[in-house]
Amino acid sequence: MTLEWHMSDKNINNINILSKMSVLPEAEASLQKDLQQILAYIEKLDELDVEGVEPFYHPHDLTLRLRADKAADVAGPQALQGSEGYENRLVRVPRIIE
Repeated sequence: MTLEWHMSDKNINNINILSKMSVLPEAEASLQKDLQQILAYIEKLDELDVEGVEPFYHPHDLTLRLRADKAADVAGPQALQGSEGYENRLVRVPRIIE
């Protein structure tokens, strides 16, 4: 199954809006070219016959080692004293919701 994807100016604009990024106009052509190459590579991967191939989750067969869960020596307000924006037992953080 081949899909003909084309990275148009409208697609670039939508990506900018969704990612909340602003791409400089002089960089848009380069970004458009790079994204088109990525889509072409994905299309090429889609052509591979993987029937009967086991999924490959990790290159090594590892078992994770468990460690003892220890409480930190510093807790409560003392742990926050080095934080940027710490004042009167509170930490001011940047606003993330518009």
